[in-house]
Amino acid sequence: MPLHTRQRRLCGLVADVIPAQECRRPGHFGGEREILDRLAQQFELLSCWQAARPGRPLAQTLRWTGDRKEPYHCDGIFAPASWQDRLVSCRVLRGSRWYKMSNHNPVIAEFNF
Repeated sequence: MPLHTRQRRLCGLVADVIPAQECRRPGHFGGEREILDRLAQQFELLSCWQAARPGRPLAQTLRWTGDRKEPYHCDGIFAPASWQDRLVSCRVLRGSRWYKMSNHNPVIAEFNF
């Protein structure tokens, strides 16, 4: 079967990439906005979470804060903007299995190639 007719799914898993992937609340961020803008404009990368879930609340990726239920989102996956139509999903894994391994929840982005 020719390569262009086969579908493959590739997954990426990244944790603790930059100080904070997204702005948590309006007016509540440090240099995150500058980093995100530079990734998008200079390097033509997209945030897989934002691309897969536009306008949706951020999922918790870090649980070290005093309030473990506060959605602190500081991990993410960035992909070439040209891959946006190939992005199938982006999700944060949760559960006791992951909680035992780290104070970060893994982020997975899945693409069709």
